[in-house]
Amino acid sequence: MSMMGHIVRVLPGRTFRLHLAVCPPYNADFDGGDEMNLHVPQNEEARAEAKTLMLVQNHIITPRYGGPIIGARQDYITGGYLLTRKDTFINRELLMYILAAANYDGEIDEPAIMHPKELWTGKQVISMLLPKDLNWVQPTAIKESCKDPYNCYTDEYILIVNGYMATGGVLDKKSIGAEQVDSLWHVIVKRYGNDYARRWVDSILRALLRFLDLRGGFSMGIDSLEMPQESYRELERLYEESERKVLDYIQKYREGKLEAEPGYTIDETLENDVTIELSRVREAAARVAEKYINKDGEAT
Repeated sequence: MSMMGHIVRVLPGRTFRLHLAVCPPYNADFDGGDEMNLHVPQNEEARAEAKTLMLVQNHIITPRYGGPIIGARQDYITGGYLLTRKDTFINRELLMYILAAANYDGEIDEPAIMHPKELWTGKQVISMLLPKDLNWVQPTAIKESCKDPYNCYTDEYILIVNGYMATGGVLDKKSIGAEQVDSLWHVIVKRYGNDYARRWVDSILRALLRFLDLRGGFSMGIDSLEMPQESYRELERLYEESERKVLDYIQKYREGKLEAEPGYTIDETLENDVTIELSRVREAAARVAEKYINKDGEAT
């Protein structure tokens, strides 16, 4: 998949430009040093073959793992998350700019708030761009305590009923990102085909980028990562407990009291025990950070 067919649009400049969504198949990352070769079909047969077999939208799903290798990345995911948060409301002017960027030509939904000013939610914007017969339930990357997606008041589940984002949930990497199997983006490709999927992802990514632009961009600072002192004390307790366990393993090893696990030497057993303990405390620390970090801050 490192060689695909693109329809060219001639623009000024001495470089060629690439849509960010199609970067994963090429492993393109824009950090300098990347080189790509451009091959131009010279006759009708070659052009027809490239258009039929190699066109980008025919390779959204990769045969390597059966998921979409093409999809949202970086700024698109940031825009999707910010647009679909519960506290995002959009006035009519901003709504028109976003829908125009998406080349939307359908009906405009009634605003969520009528008075004193008409406001639409970000979820309504996404709903206008979704297929009207789509029903889908999917967990997001936000993990708290909700178990039932149909009775969930947090952003842990995306619930789409007849093309409408009914409750909670935000667009994130798990739902529209590249290389995500069984995601919202993946199901749209499978159910509606490559041509529709190409138009849909192009329109929604343009809308997300326009929203991010009109929002004034996105930035974060060190204060976005600040947590209360209680979280640091909880982390310190975790570290001290884990350190004691690791030192205990090392002491048993030195005293010859550590028993080898089946199929392992004493040295390998020590390494396994230490690795398991460090993995455990790392996961526990991540849960502590998730509990205390400001979920409405720019860092999340």
